[in-house]
Order: sequence, then C-alpha cells, then structure tokens
Amino acid sequence: MSAHSLRFVHASDLHLETALGGLRAIPDHLRDLLIEAPYAAAQRMFETAVLENVDFLLLAGDVLDARAAGPRAIAFLRDQFEMLDQNGIAVYWIGGRSEMNGRWPETVALPDGVHIFSSNRVEEVSHFRNDTPIATIAGQSFDGRLDIRPGEFRGERGGPTHIALAYGHCPEEGIADQQVTYWALGSEHNRRTVTKPPSAAHYCGATQGRSVREPGPHGCQLVTITGSGEVRGAFTPTDSVRWRIERLGVKDKATFDDLRARMSERLTHVIGKEPGQTLLVRWVIEANESLARQLARPRDYNGLLDELRKEFGMGKSAAWSVEIEVTPPDEVAADRFNEDTILGDFLRSARQL
Repeated sequence: MSAHSLRFVHASDLHLETALGGLRAIPDHLRDLLIEAPYAAAQRMFETAVLENVDFLLLAGDVLDARAAGPRAIAFLRDQFEMLDQNGIAVYWIGGRSEMNGRWPETVALPDGVHIFSSNRVEEVSHFRNDTPIATIAGQSFDGRLDIRPGEFRGERGGPTHIALAYGHCPEEGIADQQVTYWALGSEHNRRTVTKPPSAAHYCGATQGRSVREPGPHGCQLVTITGSGEVRGAFTPTDSVRWRIERLGVKDKATFDDLRARMSERLTHVIGKEPGQTLLVRWVIEANESLARQLARPRDYNGLLDELRKEFGMGKSAAWSVEIEVTPPDEVAADRFNEDTILGDFLRSARQL
C-alpha cells in the first residue's frame, strides 16, 4: 500500500447535451435557471476541485455527447480543463454511452493533463507527485457491454494506491478481491454505494438531477485516501435545481381547504430546510374520495397549483409545484364496512378471512 495520502474529486453524468425534463411548461422566471442548470452544476464541480486543491479529477462517463451538445459545451469543457491544468490538477476521463454517441472532436486540443481512456481494454495510468507515483488509475471507456468485469481492474499488492475508473453495472461479488482501494463508478444518476472500505465502490450520481425520477441532492464526491489506505468520502452538492417528491396523507374528513393548508405548511418547512435552493416539487396525495373527485376537476386542480406556485414558487428560495398525483388511501374508511351495498358486503367478508 502507498504511504502517500491523496485527494480527488469523483464526478460523472454531467450530460451537458441534455436539459432538465418533466415540465409541461417552463415558468418564465425560472427559464434561464433551468436552461443553465447542467452547466452551473458542472462548473461548481470543477470549482470544487480547485478550491479543495485535489490531486486529480476522475470523470466516470457521460460527461457529454459532443455531437448533440454542440460548440458551447465543447468550449465550456475545454475552458474548465484548462483551469484545472493551470492549477496542477490532472483529469482522468472514461467515456460512457454519451461519449460513444458523440466523441470529442479531434480538432479541439485538450491540455496535457487530461487523459481519456480507451474503450478497447483496461489501461493503467500512473499519477505522479514530484516524480513519485502515488496512485495508479485503471480505467476503460464504455465498450458496449453493460456489466463491469472487476477482475480486469485488478491491482498489485504493495504498489501505489490502486483506483478503478469504470462505467456500467458493478456487481458486489469480486470487488473486494482485486486490490483496488476505490472504485469510481459512473452511469447511474442517483448516488449509491456498492461496497464500503477497505475496497469502496461508489456511484457519485449526476451533478444535476434531470427529472422527478432523480430527486434529492446531486453533486460530486470528494475522496481522501490516507497513507494507510483509509478511504474518506464527502458528498458535495452542486445542483442549482433540486427535485423533491412530497407525500401527504389526508384524513377521511379533510376538506379542500385542509389539504391546501397542509401543502402550504409542508412547503414552508421544505423551503426552511433548503434556503436558497430552487426546488421542483411533485406531490403525491393520498386523498379521500371527496378530495380525489375535487382534484379530478381541472378548475380545482389548476387553481390549487396556481395558489401554491404564487405563494411559494416566485421567491429566491422557490418551491415550484410541478404536478399533483392523487392516490387512494391505504386503509378503507370504517364507515364503508357498514354500508348496505355490494362493496360493504365484500369488505365485511374480506375482514373475516
């Protein structure tokens, strides 16, 4: 094991070629923020690398489809790479599906400190500090196969800290047997840990959530590996727009005004917990029959959304209600069991089973 400590940023799935989705209409006052969100998140990630004075940046795929993203994204990335290079920070980059669809243009030169891994095989690159190798990065760009093969990233016992940079589905089996201290994984937009130290495998997730399927904070992982091989990871949020799913259960006798008050109370609480953050909120309401019928009427549904948007979605700390989904309650109301109906007969019979 290397006696040298090191620090790096692990990021993936910037997807500079795609905008945020899931909005039927973009509110005018949030238009610029939503359009710029992928770039703002990426820039925060690059700035984190500089502010934290890391040794290098690991990009684990799906940074951009250069063909779809166009000149702006290419120029943006080149500028960010040059900023890192000026600060002595190397970049190790594997391509994912996005890069396979649209490769980096050969006519746009990258700084010497940027290394893009081949998709043909796993290759190893040594990272040096003052002419001393302190880490070996084993990486391979996406080759069309969905599963990562841990054995191909195996390190050597007693050598410098060995880091795997891989894209795709990572199995838990075999991870701990490869002499790899940290697996920097890409392809999943929501962060998760596959295995914990001493052989940590982690998906850092996208720098910016793209839709309601990607709720919660998004960002990058700041990783420190000590000279003894201890891995310490710290999540650093970079998103400027954050999706939330808010669930509310409404009591049987609750009225439309009760529901409105509960939703307002929840938004006040949510904004207080995340000051300065722009939130896109999808509601899931477990409603009684009366409320469900009322919310099915476009006038009432749209009226409730408009009220919530005007009160909570216009400020600096905005919580914009995107939509409301109504689901039936988990429990059947007690009085339904006493009905002299076919449903009442069925419920009474089912209760006796």
